[in-house]
Amino acid sequence: MSIPFFIVVIVTIIFSSSQGDCQVTPDLSTQFVTSSDSASQTDWTKKGSIANVTAGKVFHAWVSKGLSGASAAGIVGWVNSEGGFGKYSWNYRYVTTAELKNEGYTFYNPAKLGYQIMKSVGTVGK
Repeated sequence: MSIPFFIVVIVTIIFSSSQGDCQVTPDLSTQFVTSSDSASQTDWTKKGSIANVTAGKVFHAWVSKGLSGASAAGIVGWVNSEGGFGKYSWNYRYVTTAELKNEGYTFYNPAKLGYQIMKSVGTVGK
């Protein structure tokens, strides 16, 4: 008794659905504008962005030390592939037992020329 009832319900649902009530709006995706100025600042290929300016500084720093333009460009590309030109570089690495006992976050700070341990993420860079 339940199987024929189930079949009748499915057939009723299939034939009662109407295609005429589906409104098609092809230009829906153009009604909203998406802007992400903060994210675009991390695009090192966008002229004038923070990442672009930083990449330029990295390039010119190496060229001024005598490195060829091709080698300096390779360094810029490698830095971008490893996480970009952010202010800090977070690296996963093996840590010492002393660092583990400290229970802090370890990160590399180029300004301090080495790894630092911070008690919380909120204190990074301070």
